[in-house]
Amino acid sequence: MTMFALGVTGCSPLPATSSAKSSYVPGAYTAQAQGKQSLVTVEVTFGENAIEAVEVLGHYESERIANTAISAITSDIVELQSLDVDAVTGATLTSMAILSAVRDCVGQAGGSVSDLEKVPGREKSDAVEVIETEVAIIGAGAAISGCFISLIALLSGGETLVPLTMGIVLTVLGGLIFLTTKNK
Repeated sequence: MTMFALGVTGCSPLPATSSAKSSYVPGAYTAQAQGKQSLVTVEVTFGENAIEAVEVLGHYESERIANTAISAITSDIVELQSLDVDAVTGATLTSMAILSAVRDCVGQAGGSVSDLEKVPGREKSDAVEVIETEVAIIGAGAAISGCFISLIALLSGGETLVPLTMGIVLTVLGGLIFLTTKNK
């Protein structure tokens, strides 16, 4: 039996420690920024002292990849009232486009981008998860070659674990394939 230790960096909200309080001209503002494949159009709704909503109105990014970034980045900005949020692995350029467009909207609303960049984002965690498996395949590849190799290992009587991008883990056990998502 082989032990496989997976280092995971997780995030949780930091307690609000910044005294930076932005004020805005209330309303909805729209901006665009370049993602990996297209312009990303973002609308930000401001109250007098808070970002109330961030919504991506349009893009032509890869849906499967971009949707994770859109969900995570927009909710983190509103929840933390911060622009110091982490990009989503595998969707870095989409994440950066959303943040850039939100910065533009903050400026349009008369807010301070630098104040929002100083507000702490999420606290980093150095948690380690230990997973026991007989075969661990790192880097399954875009053509799912790692999945094929894991099936070969299964036919030889082994259990395999294949971490894929975007927090998805593929487990092949007893002829069944399970896809599970891991939270950040």
